[in-house]
Amino acid sequence: AFAQSAGPALPAGGEGPVVIEADRLSGRPDRETVAEGQVEFKRGPLRIKAERIEYSQPTDTARASGDVEVSRQGNV
Repeated sequence: AFAQSAGPALPAGGEGPVVIEADRLSGRPDRETVAEGQVEFKRGPLRIKAERIEYSQPTDTARASGDVEVSRQGNV
């Protein structure tokens, strides 16, 4: 698995850095990150688990697909 600070399009806005863990990561620094395979996206109290997540840094949005689970402060 790899980690990088860096479905529905969700505003990822929040406090603190974005952390993405996945089997595969690709993208362009400071632009977008595509994470595939057992992805976990974390930022403050927000957690998104999915098979694929595309995160756009300029718009601060995440698009998740494949077995998506979204939770905030432990609430699913």
